[in-house]
Amino acid sequence: MRQYLWAYVQEDQQRGRTLIEVLGPQRVKRIMRYLAEDYWVRYLGWPDLVSWREGDSGPEGVAFIEVKSSNDKLSDDQRSGSKAIISTCSCRSGWQRLIGHSGSTQSQLL
Repeated sequence: MRQYLWAYVQEDQQRGRTLIEVLGPQRVKRIMRYLAEDYWVRYLGWPDLVSWREGDSGPEGVAFIEVKSSNDKLSDDQRSGSKAIISTCSCRSGWQRLIGHSGSTQSQLL
């Protein structure tokens, strides 16, 4: 499985542990099952970032975010990946568009 996840170094393995802590084992299992059913098609389109905030009882507000430049748009694979995230792990999914050079941003959560 490490070969599929490109988890060759300790830093990548630690990211995996953090995702398990943030998402919880059941969500991670659902995501892994979804990917394993048709990996070479389903790995495409997954978002660039996972975001969350630390609450009193642990991670809250988990969101998967796709970052886009001002002249870029979501691909069909990214739209499918976003829908899969919402249905597979009951998390929010959205996009973040970087506008211009001033650092201003526009965002939308689905």
